[in-house]
Amino acid sequence: MFKYFFIFFITCSIVEADWRFSNDSYLSHQQSEVIESEINFNNQVLRRPQAESQLIVRPDIRWQGSKTQWVLRPELLVDFLQIENTDKTDAETKSNSEVDLKDFFIQNELSRKITSIIGLQSFQWGPAELLSPSNPLFHFNSGQKGFLYKEKGKVLVRLNFILDKQNSIVLVAEPASSQEKSWIYDEEFKPRGLIKYEMAADGLANYFGLSAGIEDKENLFVGGYFSYSPNEAFSVYSDVKVSQYKINFEPQVVGGVVNFVEAFDPKEQWHPLAILGIRWESSFDWRLEYIYNSAGFTQDELKLAQLSAGQILNPNFSKNLSTYLQPGLELLGQSYIYSSLRVSDFFSFKEINFFARVIYSQQDQSSLSQIELDKGLSDSTSGFVSYSSSFGEEESEFRLLNSWTVGAGLKWSL
Repeated sequence: MFKYFFIFFITCSIVEADWRFSNDSYLSHQQSEVIESEINFNNQVLRRPQAESQLIVRPDIRWQGSKTQWVLRPELLVDFLQIENTDKTDAETKSNSEVDLKDFFIQNELSRKITSIIGLQSFQWGPAELLSPSNPLFHFNSGQKGFLYKEKGKVLVRLNFILDKQNSIVLVAEPASSQEKSWIYDEEFKPRGLIKYEMAADGLANYFGLSAGIEDKENLFVGGYFSYSPNEAFSVYSDVKVSQYKINFEPQVVGGVVNFVEAFDPKEQWHPLAILGIRWESSFDWRLEYIYNSAGFTQDELKLAQLSAGQILNPNFSKNLSTYLQPGLELLGQSYIYSSLRVSDFFSFKEINFFARVIYSQQDQSSLSQIELDKGLSDSTSGFVSYSSSFGEEESEFRLLNSWTVGAGLKWSL
């Protein structure tokens, strides 16, 4: 399919010769302290790097016609990793390079009120910052707010209908896999799709939307979101999804050992995943969000899950570890608090942006915090530094991978 899509793309680009090119390049380095835990004994299981250097090149190529636009966004990643055991007895240096396609789609204005977008694309919505439950096409990624992160698109066929100034409808189908690793262990791709309706009010940023369709494992879902602003600075918002069945794995004790099993139970139906948040936007942008995930693990289940992923002598160890890393859950637990703060011209320094965020697990009172600063150095270059740290008791949810990570880098735009 992609071969014919590419041929069609090149043919149309020759006919419509108006094209535009831009490019973002990143050079970064980070150091981390890796935690030894049940699921990563002596760092021999996950082999997490203590040092990582990256070169990332992201061109953006567009062919523009009167009613048609083609977008191509490849990515070149060159990675250098230094990995050692936590007891310092063994170390290795490895490198790899890869070229990936982040976006590749055609947007066509079919009429004044109907637009189609077909191809590899990232389609996001929702008022919350941490995740968007009503959008089951894209899932939470722990690095998604980082300076270097770029969401990879999915193969979507999308139709946008503008009913009037306030109302719109979007039809979305995902007919083919993007060949990315699934967020659910051993899941085979099956087509999915949804319909989304949104109404936006005049004046302040007040809007609400509804979505419904088929998500992973052919599971039915209904979602909704809204944002209400009584004034220009303050807003309250929510984003909710209710799924017909649980689609994740959960740990169970079987024959004296812990294994993951599918959570599907036809008697248990309609499980919510919800975010409720408040936001203040003035000289700074502050958010506070509460996340409830009914399919997530309780504190005891979370301990069982960690135990299953760390039992090296368990004959199902490899499967358990893979399932723990791909359980089909946006967040492992049931209840979290998230907060973030953004400040431009930080401490009155021009072109310095400050960003901080923290996520707190109410299952075991562990947390993960991140601070990032970026500054424009010239019209085409900027620099950034970041620091993240985990807090909590040993073997708690956010104290399983890295104790801290510090990084710095440069961005060059053309």
